[in-house]
Amino acid sequence: MPIQYKTYGCKFKCGWNHHSNVKKIEKHENVCWGNVKNKTCLTCKNGIITHDSCDYEEGLTAHLHYRECGIDSELEFDEVIPKINCEKWEFKI
Repeated sequence: MPIQYKTYGCKFKCGWNHHSNVKKIEKHENVCWGNVKNKTCLTCKNGIITHDSCDYEEGLTAHLHYRECGIDSELEFDEVIPKINCEKWEFKI
């Protein structure tokens, strides 16, 4: 007979965090990028992830993705890590 395990997952469905300890999940949910109260690009109507590719002479193709803001092209990001508590944040419907 298989053993049943009980785990908890993030209620914002980020998909990255599952744990048997509910307190650790609650702590994660407070900083989760999918939590609207954190005002991140993931919950903002202006958040964009751009997919791009670059062809090299050797016949290889690099697939790139990076984050952009739809209303502020000067906003800089660390790859795909979203801004947190952004002053330009608008609720995504």
